[in-house]
Amino acid sequence: MIRAVGSAPIDRLATDVDGRVTVTVDASGTRGRHRLSRGLRPGWQIGLLTAGVPIWWALGIMDLVLPVLAAPLAWQLRRRAVRVPPGFWLWMVFLVWVAASGAMLNYQVPDTIGSEGIGHYISFGVRLLQYLAVTVVLLYVGNATEKELPRARLIRWMAWLAVSTVALGVAAMLFPTFEFETLMTRLLPDALAAGGDTARLAQVQDIIGDPEPRPAAPFAYTNAWGNALSLCLIWAVMAWGVLGSLGKRVLLVCLLLIAAVPIVHSLNRAVWMGLMLALVYVVARLAMRGRLLVGFVSLLVASVAAVAFVVSPLSTLVSERLENPHSNDIRAALADASWDAAEASPIIGAGSTRLTVGSETSIAIGASPDCPKCGNRVIGSTGQFWLLLIAQGFVGAALYLGFLLRIAWFGRHDNSPLGIAATLVLLLQVFYAFFYSALTVPLTIAMISAGLLWRNDRLRRESLAERTPATVRTSRDADREVVQS
Repeated sequence: MIRAVGSAPIDRLATDVDGRVTVTVDASGTRGRHRLSRGLRPGWQIGLLTAGVPIWWALGIMDLVLPVLAAPLAWQLRRRAVRVPPGFWLWMVFLVWVAASGAMLNYQVPDTIGSEGIGHYISFGVRLLQYLAVTVVLLYVGNATEKELPRARLIRWMAWLAVSTVALGVAAMLFPTFEFETLMTRLLPDALAAGGDTARLAQVQDIIGDPEPRPAAPFAYTNAWGNALSLCLIWAVMAWGVLGSLGKRVLLVCLLLIAAVPIVHSLNRAVWMGLMLALVYVVARLAMRGRLLVGFVSLLVASVAAVAFVVSPLSTLVSERLENPHSNDIRAALADASWDAAEASPIIGAGSTRLTVGSETSIAIGASPDCPKCGNRVIGSTGQFWLLLIAQGFVGAALYLGFLLRIAWFGRHDNSPLGIAATLVLLLQVFYAFFYSALTVPLTIAMISAGLLWRNDRLRRESLAERTPATVRTSRDADREVVQS
């Protein structure tokens, strides 16, 4: 299907109700030149937030750049009537809950060590700003018009983040000990620079018996690397597999093959499981659309890839990882501590994290100058869900997960490739919440995906309205047409 839309550049997007790919053609012959002003393109801040992640990592300002770049987006939103996505009230209440939980920062959670000094106030403030910032990103993406901020452009930004993450993952395998001091360390006091003092390509850890480099760049930790990469790879498949030319599809296959190496070396079991669940989900959605051939081909390709993997050295690494749980005891102990903390303050939580008394094996084992990593572990560091339990209680955790699930449920009838991809990202973020932290990049990607899903539905409804004769149509009629499509 070919549609001429003003001076918009050529973008192939799946927005039709029947799942067909729509080609938007530049009717004026000036491809890619439209701008609403003489300045930068609208939404350029989101491009910096996504494709620019390696820069912020190198500077050591990853946690601060999101609120800074979201501020001008919020300023631009004031000029329009802002719509909100379905279930947005859940997220608004969650934001209120986070703010209110700040009153509990000095609360002494039983059997924990409270934070001292100004550091925990700063951490709480930064985390609150990050939640507000991703809210702005969601509203901006969902309210922007296709002329202002094309969906294809957003998808490409996230796809390029996948490329840079894979490239740095490979670099981590080649130069595992490479690290450097960031600009954050030189400019800010220690309280603000915590976590941004050194940029490392990899975390070298003894998990399977020998020190093994686990890719981390452009993030501080390997878990964040795997979380973000698995989400961005979905959009890379969308950008260059669904919307790309034959040449770009070949490059996509190369990217996926290369990505497999650092993904396996990351030793992230939840990411491995998440990618397998993603494949099952996509095949199931394709089957529901009646695209049985595409689903069969996808399974066939996955089967061939699985056989190739089994006969490769990577399979040995996976087997060794599964035989060495390593972090299971630590995760279980910290999960219990988060649950106990939530029971102590079930409604509003404790505002932020706390430290354990001792270690998972003995309360007598704690951090010391000779062993700074012994004991006194951070409660809430093993997953977004566990962070929410101790920081915002059972209510806060329910509101957070409830909003993500509500948006994912909203996309259940969007059988376009974009709808399937966005819904998958949201479901993966719910799954990862029990293993990995979401702030900042993974939650930003999830909110962009939610905005794309929400806007895609709006454009589908507008397309339905254009095809319908000029009669009086109620919102219920439109809803019925979308559901039946």
